[in-house]
Amino acid sequence: MTPFISEWLREVVADAIIANGDPRAEARENQWSFTMSPEQAASTTQEDLASFVEEIIQIKRLELSRRHLPRMLFYLWFDEMSGRLCFSITSQIDSEKLDFNCDVAPDATPGDILSSFLTSMYLAGIPFDDLTDSCRDENSEADTSTSALDVFVSVL
Repeated sequence: MTPFISEWLREVVADAIIANGDPRAEARENQWSFTMSPEQAASTTQEDLASFVEEIIQIKRLELSRRHLPRMLFYLWFDEMSGRLCFSITSQIDSEKLDFNCDVAPDATPGDILSSFLTSMYLAGIPFDDLTDSCRDENSEADTSTSALDVFVSVL
């Protein structure tokens, strides 16, 4: 595990899970996100990140057990617009009800998400030339195509 991933792990382990019965509040309070430079991504393997995710799942599962808390849902996604690898924990066990403002594909694997993160062209930000003008002529057709956000879920 790289030194910066080890630091990420220490940060997550130091934070106790918030379990207050309000799934939305829990999701906010139990959310972590991490980013890396393109140079760090080039020296990081998918296996490094997979070990990080697996270790977090194990540690947080043990924390729930030790504190006699009910089972909770761990979920992982890549926010490409911000270049951040994100995960959260909530008591909302139904992955279809996760609080995203988009369609969710909860059948993604950690490998799918970690690969997208490591190979993203936008880790250093989205270049201005890649942005499109959202203003349209009133006679133009709106692009209504959407793709679902890949999310990995695991019950803790």
